[in-house]
Formats: sequence, C-alpha cells, structure tokens
Amino acid sequence: MKKVSGVFLWIIFLIALINPLASDIHVPALPEIANAFQSKSVAQLTISLYFLGLAMGQIICGPLSDYYGRRRVLLCGFVIAECGSFLCVVASDPVFLNVARFLQGFGIAAASTLFAVILRDVCDINKYAKIMSYMSLSITIIPPIAPVLGSSIQYLFGWRPIFILLAVVILIVAMLSFFLLQETNLNTYKEKKSFKKIVFNYFELLQNKKFLAYTLCAACSYSGFIAYCTISPFVFQNTFGLTAVQYAWLATVIFVCSLLSRLFNSFLLSKFSVNQMIAVGIFLMLASSSFALMINFLHVASVTTILISSALFIGGGGFIYSNSLAGTMQISTNSSGTIMSLYSFLQILGTFITGTVVSVFFTSSSIMLAFIFTALSLIAGISFYIFIIFPQSVSVSNSA
Repeated sequence: MKKVSGVFLWIIFLIALINPLASDIHVPALPEIANAFQSKSVAQLTISLYFLGLAMGQIICGPLSDYYGRRRVLLCGFVIAECGSFLCVVASDPVFLNVARFLQGFGIAAASTLFAVILRDVCDINKYAKIMSYMSLSITIIPPIAPVLGSSIQYLFGWRPIFILLAVVILIVAMLSFFLLQETNLNTYKEKKSFKKIVFNYFELLQNKKFLAYTLCAACSYSGFIAYCTISPFVFQNTFGLTAVQYAWLATVIFVCSLLSRLFNSFLLSKFSVNQMIAVGIFLMLASSSFALMINFLHVASVTTILISSALFIGGGGFIYSNSLAGTMQISTNSSGTIMSLYSFLQILGTFITGTVVSVFFTSSSIMLAFIFTALSLIAGISFYIFIIFPQSVSVSNSA
C-alpha cells in the first residue's frame, strides 16, 4: 500500500466535508427563499431535489471511477457541482433554482462517494477503518456549524450569497484536488466489469431481504432527519417566532444528540451485536414518535417539546446508520463496492421521496412531523423484525 501523507489526508477530509456543508448550509434560509419565489414547496424542494441528484450521481460514479479513474470522475463531479452552485446564485424562477440544486447534488455525489474509495485504494483495511473512524467524528462538526454559518450570511447579505460561498469552497477543493491529488486506482482499464454485470449485481442485491431490511432501517432514520430539516424551519420560525439565527442554534442540540448516540454506539458495540444496537435505535425512534404524537394531541407542543422529540429520533438514527451498513457488508456478494453504491442510492432515494411528499402534500406543522416520525419508525421496526429478527429466531429454534 502507498504511504499516506498528511496533505493527502487533509484533501480527502475537505472532499468529505462538501456534501454535509452543501446539504445543510441553506436550511435556515428556506423561509426567505419561499418568500422570494412566493412558494413554500419550492424552498422545501431544494432539499429533496439535491438529494435526488446526489442519489443518481452515487449510483453511477462508483462504476465510472473503476473504468476511468477516481481522479477524473471526481474532477468532473466538481465541475458539475460548480455549475449547479453558480446557477443557484443567478436563479430567477423556481424551476431554475431546483434544477440547479439537482445539478449541484449530482456533481457533489462524486465527492461524497469517492473520498472513501480513494482512501481505501491506498490503505489496508485496518488503517482504513482507523482513519475513517476519526474522519467520521470530525465530519459531524458540519451539521451544527453549517446552519449557523448560513443563517449569519442570510442575515447580513440574503440567501444568494450562501450559494456563492458554496461555489467558492467547491472551487478551492477542486483546485487542491487537481494539483495535489494523484490517481489512486492502479487497476484502471484492467479487469473491468461490464455494465451488464454491474446491473445484474444490483438486481441480485435487491432480491436479498436482509439487504433491503438494513437499507430500510437506515433510510427511515435518515429520512426522519430530512423531514425535520424540511418542516422545522417553518414550525420554529413561522409558528413560534424564532429568527433564522435562533433556529440555527437549535441545531447544536440535534448535533449533540447525534454525536452522543454515535459515541455510545461505538462503546456498546464491544458488548452487544450490530442487530442489538439497531434495535436500540428503533426503540428510540418509536419513543420519539410516541412523545411527538402525545404533545400534539394534548396541545402542549412547544419549541422545547418538539426539539426533545426530534433529538430522540435523530439520536436513535445514530445507532442505526453505521450498524445497518455493517449488516449489509456481512451479506455474501461478489463486490462490497456494489453494496455501498446501492445502499447509498436507496437511502438517499428514500430521503428524496420523504422530502418531496412533505413539500407537496403536507403542511409544515408539528403534528405532520409527528406523523412522519411515526410512519418511519414503524416501517423500520416492522421490516427489521420480519426480515432480520424473526428469521434468526426461527433458525435458533430449528437448531435447538
């Protein structure tokens, strides 16, 4: 394996930061975007269409990087993302803005997928796991910082300069990658898999019930977070009168809960199995949705109570995402890369569907958020029990 330099790791870290920054930084400005285009759904669709572009990009950039090299695909993704960011800045109508956000997500998909693949190219499995564990904890600083940064820019200059900042960041990282990042896929143009074989592997995975169950669990937990991002700005700012800056600071609570759940998960995995940790996460999601329904039916919903229920749900997701991914990696297939691509695609596709349904069909209220939390928790819990827990219990009974 190649020697991993500090400069190389910093570039990989910066590449990894782009997706969480782009997905979260403009969330506090959604009400202002809605006012600018006289449409709340247009503003909310900027989240779901971004994730649709991200999902579509992820499903193809992995195989393309095997054919044409990581660096070339990564740089092409940066060009597309830069174009999408520029179009967001100059967008003059709702359709234009949402097409631009789709392009932005499509281009950023290369960065969000290939940073881990590039790192794996140059590290053995133990070193890779160690670096990724540190990197994932570092990346968690972006969800609380991005909304605060975005709200400050919006307060001072309006919502368009938020996308100017994104364009500048993408350009800087692209230039660093162009001049300092070397190609890491030494097998380019060697032993290529045909696209027909790749498609066959995807269909084979889609027939695997364990894969689908683990993916549904992860998709439901992350879709709940997207529902919170889509609905909560309007609930907290329009219903309860918080400013964009005050709303952004609430992200700190969500961040702390997500971070603590991940830290507890890492500690508890030495004593409990992956499936047991997923069960803990689903329990927290169900508890969150029950509490959310209760405060709304009792008419005691407030900033504090809504925040508590949301923090519980998102904290539960911290026990689910990495463990669900680990569960899929235990499935015997020909390619772990295929698993990762399809897993990421289906998860983000789920967030797109959730965001679109919320934007088009539901009003932005705390009771709607409670219903969505409940539906997602039940889907995750039922699929996990039917396809993971129940077959295991039957297998144990038969062996006994």
